[in-house]
Amino acid sequence: MVEKVVASYPGSFKSRIPDTYFVPGRYEELFSLVQNFEVVTVKDDHTEEHLRIYDAEKVMSKLQFLPEYVQEATYHGLKNQRMPAQHYKIVADKWGKKDASTKKYVETPEIIFYRAAMLAAKGIVDNDPSLDYEETVKDIFERFERREIFPNTPYMANGGHKLISNYISERAGENASADLINELEQEKRIREQLFACFVLPIYDSRDSILRETLPNAADIQASIGGTGFNFSNLRPANETIHGTGGNTDGPVSFMATYSNVLGKTMNQGGKREGANMFMLDYNHPDIMRFIYSKRQDGEIPAANISVAIYHPFMEAVKSDGEERFYPLKNPHHNPKLRPHIPEFYTAKQLQQTIEVSKGNSKAKISMELAENGIDVLSPWLGEGMSEEYRIIGKIGEDGIVYIDAKKVMHHLSYGAWYNGEPGMIINGTINDQNPTHPRNYKEFLLDQSSPKSREIISEIQKRDINKPLELLVEEFISEKDIDGRPINLPIGVGVMEATNPCGEKPLLPYEACVLGHVSLEKMVIEDANSPSGYNFDTEKFLESSRLIYEILDNAIDQNAFTLPLIEQTQKSNRKIGVGFMGLANLLYKLELPYNSQEARDFVDDILKVWEDETDKASYDKASKFGAFPNFEYSHHRNGAKKRNAIVRTIAPTGTTGFAAQTTGGMEPEYALAYSRTTVQGTRVDMFNPVLEEKLEKYSFFLDSEEKKRFHCYISDFNGGKGSLQEFELVKGKNESDSNFEARLNNLNKIKKIFVTTYDISPEDHLYMEAVVQRHVDDAISKTTNFRNNATVEDVERAFLMAYDLGIKGITFYRDGTRKDQPLKVKGEKTPERNERRSLRDLIIERLDKPRPEIVAGPQEKVQTPFGKAAYIRLNYEKDELGRDIAPYESFVDIGRGDEDLSAIAEGYGRLLSLAIKGGIPVEYIVASQSNIGGKSQVGIGESKIKSLPDAIAKGLVMAMNQESKMQNVLRHALEGNGTLDLTDNPNSQTNGKKPKSKKSGNFCPSCGGGQLMIKEGCEICDCGFSRCG
Repeated sequence: MVEKVVASYPGSFKSRIPDTYFVPGRYEELFSLVQNFEVVTVKDDHTEEHLRIYDAEKVMSKLQFLPEYVQEATYHGLKNQRMPAQHYKIVADKWGKKDASTKKYVETPEIIFYRAAMLAAKGIVDNDPSLDYEETVKDIFERFERREIFPNTPYMANGGHKLISNYISERAGENASADLINELEQEKRIREQLFACFVLPIYDSRDSILRETLPNAADIQASIGGTGFNFSNLRPANETIHGTGGNTDGPVSFMATYSNVLGKTMNQGGKREGANMFMLDYNHPDIMRFIYSKRQDGEIPAANISVAIYHPFMEAVKSDGEERFYPLKNPHHNPKLRPHIPEFYTAKQLQQTIEVSKGNSKAKISMELAENGIDVLSPWLGEGMSEEYRIIGKIGEDGIVYIDAKKVMHHLSYGAWYNGEPGMIINGTINDQNPTHPRNYKEFLLDQSSPKSREIISEIQKRDINKPLELLVEEFISEKDIDGRPINLPIGVGVMEATNPCGEKPLLPYEACVLGHVSLEKMVIEDANSPSGYNFDTEKFLESSRLIYEILDNAIDQNAFTLPLIEQTQKSNRKIGVGFMGLANLLYKLELPYNSQEARDFVDDILKVWEDETDKASYDKASKFGAFPNFEYSHHRNGAKKRNAIVRTIAPTGTTGFAAQTTGGMEPEYALAYSRTTVQGTRVDMFNPVLEEKLEKYSFFLDSEEKKRFHCYISDFNGGKGSLQEFELVKGKNESDSNFEARLNNLNKIKKIFVTTYDISPEDHLYMEAVVQRHVDDAISKTTNFRNNATVEDVERAFLMAYDLGIKGITFYRDGTRKDQPLKVKGEKTPERNERRSLRDLIIERLDKPRPEIVAGPQEKVQTPFGKAAYIRLNYEKDELGRDIAPYESFVDIGRGDEDLSAIAEGYGRLLSLAIKGGIPVEYIVASQSNIGGKSQVGIGESKIKSLPDAIAKGLVMAMNQESKMQNVLRHALEGNGTLDLTDNPNSQTNGKKPKSKKSGNFCPSCGGGQLMIKEGCEICDCGFSRCG
């Protein structure tokens, strides 16, 4: 068989892979393994797809010239399936090089690891020539193979291509085929962009928005980098542009443009969907439109959004009375260059915005003004929110627009509850710890301890000899050009206003960061004397952290930057992100529940020494190669010289954690069994391996059937729970009490250890994050998960708690509130979104629907006090069998004679139809019109008609009763039942039947269609939605 496979490449493969390049007899078997390696993926329809992912000839043409240990690792990896087959596919998707013609991968994981190890080793050996390069490459390769450490995805995907290409070329010499030479030439052209995180500024000009930042971001994303932006420099929507006479679109419109170009059109080098973070300051005039910008999935599809929060906002949220109000700011205020623009947003500007929107249906507004001219209103109100939250601010006596911080916080929390957007980035806390904040530069200048600072001060004093020096320096460092760019700050000094897409890396404009991660799960040693069977190897953890530190710091000098200004900014501060992954699996191995104080104490202890060791690595390297250039402008300047302004960051490590076969970052395990879907469409079904291991130790299965039942409970396609907390044992027929109790104890032990993200309270999520944040000089990417039944108030409390704990960024996610969850419990049905769309939007959508094909209904004659009969028709939308779907419209006709009265009746009918089409229950209309009295009346007793509205109400009741009878006749006819139930009482019960349902007056949040019905005390819909779960 092997001979036939090799022979299928006549005269090419075998002739250029001599036995001398492989272990004798190995290459043919290895070729067969590569050629026939299959990944079986399960599609959404549960059918299987078999994929051969490697271009075997090109893989082997490279592998033949690589060291024997790489060949052997490849052989044993494929032969012994060291990773599940789907892991190979995802590693290839994210990190591997693909052949342009065959669309298959030309790198196995081992070739990828070797290539990246070559680059890492080169940086280390260049700094210490006493080290042996080949031995260093092998050491790092083996650590990658053991899944102990990894740099971020751009490093693994882009790093080392030139080195491995040159290495193979030198070894191949004259034995290199034309195909191999072409392949290596292509590889040399790959840009070695190693950084994952970038922040780019956006200033208030077309050039900045469209000609500078957007193209720069596109270049970054093409090389697998993610980008973050703060749009707060842009003036709000509908402001007049004096240069053109037109009106601005506002920041949210530009966000949509960026999202489509960067996220959907560009894609990150084909490796992952474009990653972006869009931010807006809490005091920007368009803040409400921003908060609601992702109410519909897909509006800004390829970006996370977060509100940038500063301390004054949180102080206002915690205040009562007038202290809870804060002024909105004009982003393009510039006292020197735009003195006509006030610092704060005014009522006059708001009124102008509203007037523009009246004349332009496409114009968007963020606020409205009440009729009293004082109350500021939100155009949006989340369903279920009290009308009190419609009023979000007021016009002050000074004519400035003031916003109620408590109301804004509630709207923000509603958005996070609705679909996880927006998050909240605490820029106040971030800038408290910003190492190169302008205040540090100000201190450097005022200190005048260096020739450089004295020279600058001398120039500043010439501006105005009568002003205090401190005020002059403050004006100097705050000065901006007309578009908002700082003029006098050194490169790499400034206020942090934005973060990378996942929020763990606050950065200055044009700053970047490279990340690396140690797998905590791999930092354990087996110990039979330990209760858990493991001990944490602190020395190995610190040594691994030192190594990843070296790799990341060297990457700054090895990186092929996409923009000179990014290179200058990055090298001025040399920020890196040493981090870790696998915390959840580590705690599982050590048998420490994630949500326990014991676990928090353990994490606190190991991170204290980690913090010291990584800082020491930065101090040691600064003593050899110098501190970062902005050191003297930083808050480090009075201490020992440091190589890096920032050292530690905790990233989510989605792909990297997956490649390392461990849990992501510091997150708890999402579920003990789940499916993961990549942007390439590969779906991988996961079962936590540590759980499998501990089930051997704490077995609670009576027999194989119970074990099978447990695995189905966790992971079955049609009912997997992901969590085992509600799993119950069944006592065996002849099982002793003592044996059953022992099994219960083991199950309870497993339940205590193996908590998942939804088993952990939001408070315990935040407590653990706060512990980690104490030892991280940057920020953390972590999601606090809520179950679907959490409330807006739960989210709001968690936001406030996170701020008080000193956490720098917060993202909340309520299960089932996004259509495309990358992780989903196997078999889990997506919970219905416990929310409804904006009432206004939903009504307009319903009114714009085309007229149904079948509409019919009864007409009733009712006398009126005007001596004329009114004919009231109530039409229903019906299906093809004549069954009612919902009331659709109503007509009121008085007949001929009195044209004025006929016009009034027709008007009533049109209003009724609008109300009914808009979803208002007919019963509510009846209640609002019944018993309205005028001078004239007709009839007596229950037949008394007091007015035209009263006549319409009674006519509608008669029509509903008649329609109900006809529907009963139809239903029984369709069922073939000879008996008829013409009961008018909607609450009557016969033959044990349940009460009929009634409309609740609320719209279905799931299908957006008809009204919810109340049945057995619960709101339900025909589509399957239920308020009661």
